[in-house]
Amino acid sequence: MGILGVDYGLKRIGIAVSDWGEKTRPLGTFSHSEVLENLNKWLKEYSLTKIVIGLSGGKLEKKILSWGEKIHYTYNIKVDYQDETLTSYEAKKLMIESNVPMKKRKELVDAYSACLILEEYLEKSL
Repeated sequence: MGILGVDYGLKRIGIAVSDWGEKTRPLGTFSHSEVLENLNKWLKEYSLTKIVIGLSGGKLEKKILSWGEKIHYTYNIKVDYQDETLTSYEAKKLMIESNVPMKKRKELVDAYSACLILEEYLEKSL
């Protein structure tokens, strides 16, 4: 049973996955259409039981909630939300500490943020 972590953005979406009790891992950063194209595959491949979407206040909140509701009803999967405050900052710091090359950081920051969102959610749930 797996959980998908999502860092929702207007241009791109970071995706991470975790099996219960296992460390989260980034799947990558995708366009909105790529996420929708891959979601059925991920549901089966990782036996997903839930999707956790990072939620921040401000102008994106309404779009994130609407997108989450659409995912819930379209794919018949439970959707929860996790505060994503400072996850992008923490993800950048983590990539620096992990010696991720500068050129890859912009490409990976959303996927690393999705990992952090998912890890925080799992810590609260255990």
